[in-house]
Amino acid sequence: MDDNTLLTIALASAMIGLVALFVMMYFAVIPETPIQQINDSDIGQKISVTGEIKSVRQSNSTTFIKIEQACELDVVVFDKINVTKGNARIIGVVQEYQGKKELIADSITIK
Repeated sequence: MDDNTLLTIALASAMIGLVALFVMMYFAVIPETPIQQINDSDIGQKISVTGEIKSVRQSNSTTFIKIEQACELDVVVFDKINVTKGNARIIGVVQEYQGKKELIADSITIK
């Protein structure tokens, strides 16, 4: 094979791979997790929770939200955002801070 053929095959393979990754990312489903079932094995994992926003507090460039189902979960957004009370779906990564589980939010959807 000559160099042009190999280059064409490599570029085509790369483009097909990128399109496949984009499609998989677009259709990926993040599991809905009840707050009371969040445990140590979820730390570092991306999850989705749905519940009622009970309180919103702003501090410098961070927003702190308490979301409630049967129990409460602290949600941290490292940005100032306007959030109203009501039902919301929050997707984020579970972290532990001072012995408590919290969710570092990637996206918040008010229902």
